[in-house]
Amino acid sequence: MPQHIIREGELRFETADRVKTRQEILAFVETHKGYLSDDSEHRSSHQLDQHVEQLMVIRVPPANFAGLLEDVSRGVQRFDVRNMQAIDVTEQFVDTEARLRARKETENRYRELLKQANTVEDVLKIEQQIDKLRTEIESTEGHLRLLQDRESFSTLRVSFYEPRAATTDFSHRFFGNLAAGWRGLVEIVLALAAIWPLLMIGGLITFLLRKRIIRESLQAVART
Repeated sequence: MPQHIIREGELRFETADRVKTRQEILAFVETHKGYLSDDSEHRSSHQLDQHVEQLMVIRVPPANFAGLLEDVSRGVQRFDVRNMQAIDVTEQFVDTEARLRARKETENRYRELLKQANTVEDVLKIEQQIDKLRTEIESTEGHLRLLQDRESFSTLRVSFYEPRAATTDFSHRFFGNLAAGWRGLVEIVLALAAIWPLLMIGGLITFLLRKRIIRESLQAVART
């Protein structure tokens, strides 16, 4: 029985020159007859740990996987992540192929029964079973193709980042406090907006009370 192995790996590390590292990896991909399935850039928004990270997902023939890994790793001082796997999927292959054969044989038997069906009801029942089997067959074929693809091309995920200068403590605290002050001002304005009817009513009552007190004082002076 042939053995089916899927090889996968992941590398993550810091680099002083992200653009140069990417160009070198692109050259390694070409040398080892691979291709990129993803090549994307991600920027961190954290103020104290700002960096730009490049993610490259490389597919390469299994025979070239070790050579690619060695080339990409050369010169890296320290890996944040270095993980390699050789996954034995022989049992999955055998089981998937067996289920696929069984369902196709069952489908063929139903098609033979369909030729012999004498009533519309029988035809509809058999066609319903065939449609159900066809869906299962297509799903199983899709799973088998995925296993074959993962086996025929190994996958190496490589991510590397170029750190930016961290914000100084003074500027970080200054802008942090500035932002906090602005948020406090916004909260005060929103609070005033929420209670302005009460403030107006309170002001009106105060005005009327003062007006009444003044009027009574004038009347008292007039009587004397």
